[in-house]
Amino acid sequence: MCQVAAIGQKNPKENEISNLLKIPIGSGITGRVAETLQPVIVDDLKNDDRYIIDLKAARSEICVPLIIDDNIIGVIDCEDPRTGYFGQKHLELLTTVCALTSSCLLYTSDAADEED
Repeated sequence: MCQVAAIGQKNPKENEISNLLKIPIGSGITGRVAETLQPVIVDDLKNDDRYIIDLKAARSEICVPLIIDDNIIGVIDCEDPRTGYFGQKHLELLTTVCALTSSCLLYTSDAADEED
């Protein structure tokens, strides 16, 4: 998997991503979510050996898969410098965002196929 979007320090100007990460499916937290299709919340990344440090180390992470027809199409991942930051409400919100995003991508893909 290749990182295609970012905010903050990762995206200092326009759509350029600094320190572009490529994470194989099954590697790291994000790659493991892509492999299992199961969301995850990590309360303290210092205690998780799957964590891949990006620009600076975070302390908590939430990661939810984007799925179409039982196939992984991506992962939305958020990190925070505080331990134990993400909770059930964050998981519900991000799961909804992922479901809506996947539906929109499927719809636009189907629409493009119909035009061909």
